Amino acid sequence: MDVVRRKSKQILLDILGVLLVFCSLLLLPVPGPGAFPVFIAGMSVLSINHHWARRMLISIRKNGKAVVQKIFTTNPKVMFLIDILGFTFLILGILALFGSSYIKIAGISIIIVGFSMIIYNRQRYKNLNTFKSKD
Repeated sequence: MDVVRRKSKQILLDILGVLLVFCSLLLLPVPGPGAFPVFIAGMSVLSINHHWARRMLISIRKNGKAVVQKIFTTNPKVMFLIDILGFTFLILGILALFGSSYIKIAGISIIIVGFSMIIYNRQRYKNLNTFKSKD
C-alpha cells in the first residue's frame, strides 16, 4: 500500500509540475515577469522527482544574473535600440487604445511592456531610487 501511495504522489507532483511549466508558456505574451516565476515553480516541483529538473534549476540560479546583464548591456548602441523599441511599444499601445475592447486590453499590455523596457534599460530604475532617497 505504501508503494501505491508513493507512486501516486510522484505522478501527482509530475502532473502539477508539467501543468505549471505549460502555464508559464501560456503566460509568455503577458507583460511582466509572470511567466518566469511560474516556470521556476514548475521546475521546482519537477525537481522533487527528477534530477534533470534539479540540474536545470541549479543552472538557472548560477547563470540568471549573467542573462540579465546580457539583455540589459551597457553597449550604447544596444541601449539606444532598446529605448527605440520601448518608445515604439508605447506609441503602438497608445494607438491601440482607440480600437475595440480587445485591442484596448492589448494596448494596455503593450504600454506596460514599453514602459518597462524604458525604465529597466540603462539602469534607470536604480537612478529613480537614488533620486527618491535624496528627498
